[in-house]
Amino acid sequence: MGVPEWSNGHGSGPCGLVPTRVQTPSPTSLSKLAKVKKIRKQTKAIMLVVICTFLFTIAQFFYKDAAEKLEVSIEGILLNYSIWIALFLYGIGTLIFTYALKSGELSILYPVISTSFIWVGLFSFILLGEPLTALKILGIASIIAGVITLNSYKNKRGRKDGRSIN
Repeated sequence: MGVPEWSNGHGSGPCGLVPTRVQTPSPTSLSKLAKVKKIRKQTKAIMLVVICTFLFTIAQFFYKDAAEKLEVSIEGILLNYSIWIALFLYGIGTLIFTYALKSGELSILYPVISTSFIWVGLFSFILLGEPLTALKILGIASIIAGVITLNSYKNKRGRKDGRSIN
């Protein structure tokens, strides 16, 4: 039963309006709507994790800078601003990842974290001039294939228990 709405016409309602029924959505349209909402939440969560991977990647470059300036003493470590920036970026990334887990599934989101290895490899080549060897390219391709495989298998099966929806 829906909440009555008022329509123009003759009746005993306010200002001569008569009550009409509001059509309630069918169960199939509700399930479709629920699926759309779930997909939107999952997509938002994945985008947040992609942001995390970039934060983690930037942090790696600050760790590299910190290592080059490292003085092995308490004062040397405490005054090495690159370490603190890297830790800060990791902290922010961790908070964002935790928030993403609110609306996303761990089994889908965590493999996306591995894409930070891709970004580090590519940006090291571009920014630091490190070699991008055939083995590194093969490794990057393997990571991409793994993330796609893990996520597409989960989505095709559609259920956490691995059984098909049909």
